[in-house]
Amino acid sequence: MAHTIDLLSIQTPKYLRKGLENRSRFDCGNFEINIFETFQSSTQVEIKYDGLSISGMIRGKKIIHKQHEKDFEFLPGTSLILPEGQSIYANFPDADDRNPVQCATVLIPHKVIDELLKYFNETYPKSNGNEWSLNLLYCHFNNNPPLVRAFNELLQLINSKQQSLALNDLLLKSFLMRIIDVQNEHIKEYNPVSVNHKLFLIKQYIKKKSVLSYFHRYFDANWQLQQKHYLSTV
Repeated sequence: MAHTIDLLSIQTPKYLRKGLENRSRFDCGNFEINIFETFQSSTQVEIKYDGLSISGMIRGKKIIHKQHEKDFEFLPGTSLILPEGQSIYANFPDADDRNPVQCATVLIPHKVIDELLKYFNETYPKSNGNEWSLNLLYCHFNNNPPLVRAFNELLQLINSKQQSLALNDLLLKSFLMRIIDVQNEHIKEYNPVSVNHKLFLIKQYIKKKSVLSYFHRYFDANWQLQQKHYLSTV
């Protein structure tokens, strides 16, 4: 089940709905929210930001090209982190006036990220000794309900006529915590050790079933006895 961000109204005026990506920017103090909208099919559009970006797809899809990695679809129900200064390229194969691509991107300066992580580690230290941190090796992952709620709360700021820096700060902290939690879930799910252990259990189960099936056929063929009957006579 995909956990998707709430749909937003189209931000780009009709007379501006041309070109590659139309950008609506909202200043929220220590970070900014950007709504990107694309109304025509295009390929190899470079995406690069000053600051860490956390994006959530709202409608439509992008095909993402990252260096040394396999292309993947960026769809509603997933989020994407892009480190500061790193470039990716996107295709918009299905974008048009009737099916625009809409994506929300939260831009956070590197200094702010460092300050928030330091605050988390000092104020809410983890019982297992691990630190709060962003893992930039796991940049594309499925949303979960808590992250979607945090994302939706953050996006409500674009409709606020008067900004509250205190509220913005609390919402950003909640959002970043949810991102880290989802990353940890993703890492745990796809951790090679965890996956190998699951495969081991599956193999053991199959092996056990195969052995029982072999003996079942063996008894039938040689003694015309069912396993249960044989075991009860031993």
